[in-house]
Amino acid sequence: MAGLEKILEDIKRENNDIIFNIKQEAEETAKKMIDDKKAELDERGRFMDKKMEKVIKLDIEKGILSAQSFKRKMILEEKQKQIKYMVEQSKEYIKNLPKDEYIEFFAKIAQSRAHSENGIIRLNKTDMERYGEEFVQKINQKLSENGKGTLTYDTSPSNEKTGFAMIYDDVEENCSIEAIFSEKSELIADKMNSFLFA
Repeated sequence: MAGLEKILEDIKRENNDIIFNIKQEAEETAKKMIDDKKAELDERGRFMDKKMEKVIKLDIEKGILSAQSFKRKMILEEKQKQIKYMVEQSKEYIKNLPKDEYIEFFAKIAQSRAHSENGIIRLNKTDMERYGEEFVQKINQKLSENGKGTLTYDTSPSNEKTGFAMIYDDVEENCSIEAIFSEKSELIADKMNSFLFA
């Protein structure tokens, strides 16, 4: 999976530059907001009695807090955008893995979700055309090695764009890339946040 590591490192380097620029922009905007507020209050202060000093100071503090909040919001939004981008890049990387690595990846997914009894497997249309029976045979081999039930190949395609579905009576295990990322979205976001912004 060295290719994925290289992609992630490239994204991280690019992301660091983006975040640096966003921070600079946020700091400049925040500073301008604070300076403008101070200038406004200085102008008002010329016409105010000393008794209003506390009110002026409080207004300045509110302006500073507002600027700092704005800065944090800008940085957070950019981080969220970069995490989303990285998730989509990771999905595309998996979709385009070489044949053996692709099948091995999904065999591990099948192993983690398979039941002890026998079931049915439905591939997505693309994988049916690309790999078909070979895909199912290799998954069944992995399941057999781990004491799981055998999957019978159903030639009706699943509705998923990636991966496959394993069906056990009325229970369907969705093994698509979308389902995997959706179920682990919080964990993936935490991991990527640590990787990108540590």
